[in-house]
This record gives sequence, C-alpha cells and structure tokens, in this order.
Amino acid sequence: MAEQKMMFDNMDDFEEIRREWKGMPEFLQEDWEPNQKITISFREYDDVRKFGALIGQTVTPKTNSLWFPKPNVIAPKNLIYTDE
Repeated sequence: MAEQKMMFDNMDDFEEIRREWKGMPEFLQEDWEPNQKITISFREYDDVRKFGALIGQTVTPKTNSLWFPKPNVIAPKNLIYTDE
C-alpha cells in the first residue's frame, strides 16, 4: 500500500499559514454544476441566430456552451480589488 502524501511535509509550515490566515473571512463556493446538459445541432448559421434571439442570448460561431437562463454574474475581469 502506498504511503499517503501530506499537503505539508513540515507541520510547522501549516501552523505558520494558519497564523497568517487567522481572521480571514470564510469562502464558500457555490455549486455551479448544471442540472442537465443538452447538445443542439443546427444546419445553418441563420438557425443559430434565430435560436439566440429566441432565448435572448448572443450565440456566435465561437460559442460552445451557455446557461439558460443567463446567470447574472459579474466577470472577474470587471472587478476591482483594493486594499483597505
């Protein structure tokens, strides 16, 4: 049986990190897994545009996936991080 690897070889490193992060806010990751995925095929690009209009989203030749309804999410590139 193989020995389980530890995240920290030296537990002193772990304790130092715990001290550094003390008081930091907890981070909870939302579940973004889809309930269902569906593959849709189109014969012509005009059909793709009609589909996009029907669901109220922009669908381009480079679009390989989308959510419906479109989630109200702010892209990380549009966020500004500042220091207190």
